[in-house]
Amino acid sequence: MNEERLLNKALEIMEENGAAESYGYILSNKERLRDSGSQLHNYLYCLSAVIGAKTESLAWMKETIIDKGYWYRPEVFEDGDLDAIRNEPMFLECKKISDARYHEALQTAATLCT
Repeated sequence: MNEERLLNKALEIMEENGAAESYGYILSNKERLRDSGSQLHNYLYCLSAVIGAKTESLAWMKETIIDKGYWYRPEVFEDGDLDAIRNEPMFLECKKISDARYHEALQTAATLCT
């Protein structure tokens, strides 16, 4: 299974049965992935925040940004799915680290095509 297929199925499940079932599906199947990236982790911390699993959501965000070194565009942190954790110290720390990495990446980015 690849990440895109897993996430597409998770979206399908969310539309039909809600965020909790979608989150459970990802947790049950993520080990089957050959590779996983920042998008999978984004789903994990967003879905867990939506279902009220704040501790899990913050742990996923910490693993994603602090431990794995991923970063996101600043607007990712404005997602309404993250409202439940938005004022938590770990959220603010992860956002700060991610924003710094994003701005650093902008400094070295080059246009490949127009």
